[in-house]
Amino acid sequence: MEDTMALKIEATNDVNPVPIEERFLKNSYIKQANLISISLPQPVLLVVLSEVASKLEHKEVIKSLRKTFTSANKNLVQFEKVSHIIVVKEAWATNTDREAIHEKYTDLAKQVITRPEPIVWE
Repeated sequence: MEDTMALKIEATNDVNPVPIEERFLKNSYIKQANLISISLPQPVLLVVLSEVASKLEHKEVIKSLRKTFTSANKNLVQFEKVSHIIVVKEAWATNTDREAIHEKYTDLAKQVITRPEPIVWE
């Protein structure tokens, strides 16, 4: 019976990535976003910077991403809140399977979630 309860609780904590990704994509510095939540205590967002952002100093980009991080996490249920943003080096093809992206970056995400700074460069 205890196992059944755990499964039910776990099932209700499924994170729908698209609405969360869309919140972050409102930032013009973000070209692509992909949320990883499986196998992690809190979701981590992978982002690819826009061409404009990639030419700016990290300080300026971090300031913008922090603002978006705060506003996008606002009003989300605790288990949906993004713990970290990882700025990745390479864009993924638009037809790339979500699972393939997760497979490539899950180990990095597991390392990043222990860091105090919420915005990390790959």
